[in-house]
Amino acid sequence: YENLEHQRCNSDWLIVEDFTYAAMKNPGLITSRPDETYETNRIHEIAHQYFGNLVTLRSWEQIWLNEGFARFFEDQFKFQVLRNNGLQVASLHDPAMHNEFSYTRSQFVINHFMTYSWIHYEKAGQLIALIKRFIGGAAFDKALNDFSDISSIIRSVTAIVQRYLVDGIPEAHAILSDWVYQPGVTLLTVDQEDERVIIQQRRFLRTDFVEDLRDFKTRWTIPLYYTINGVEHVDILPHYVEKFIINVPENCNFLIDASYPHLYVVHYKNK
Repeated sequence: YENLEHQRCNSDWLIVEDFTYAAMKNPGLITSRPDETYETNRIHEIAHQYFGNLVTLRSWEQIWLNEGFARFFEDQFKFQVLRNNGLQVASLHDPAMHNEFSYTRSQFVINHFMTYSWIHYEKAGQLIALIKRFIGGAAFDKALNDFSDISSIIRSVTAIVQRYLVDGIPEAHAILSDWVYQPGVTLLTVDQEDERVIIQQRRFLRTDFVEDLRDFKTRWTIPLYYTINGVEHVDILPHYVEKFIINVPENCNFLIDASYPHLYVVHYKNK
């Protein structure tokens, strides 16, 4: 993925019986609890040698870059990625991936990080995977290589990722910006009528069962991967569109790819 060699010494793994966290990405000496040495965790911590050590954050607000990329690489090696439903943890108080902290004391930062870890890990990892799918593997790998090279010289910030990953692709820039800077999980509702499919999105909140309290104003730019009778298509669902209409054959089988449930979840009205 990286085509970069930055750590020429051996990297050892030390088991620590009494250790607060699952594992820690120290350069040259990764540490972990005895129960945290499984394969995907090893991949996660090795990925941190690039995103965390080589590419270092400018501030805690960029933590999604550390954990999102490590989770992304971890998922690449899993035979089957288990997808938890993002609606189970979604809350009105959820921050955006890039969240401006109003405090600097480390203990407050750690508490915030642990409380919203699913945003920095699962949600960020799924966004990176979605961007790779949208811009293509070759463009993604080149951008990641260039990004890692320059960010090892200047500290990594969200804006640098945007410049390298989605430069010259306005739709991809909108996708990344909407999901990085705007909090929440979107609920896509699909209503199939004769020869058209009507898709609406709203931010899911735990008060969603009360129609008057639903949030239709918060919307995201989403690359929609869907199949019509098994044939794959892709469209851009812009954040400024209230109702997105797709023309389809009558009585067809229409399905949206739901591989990114910490970004969006799909509800079919007529199913």
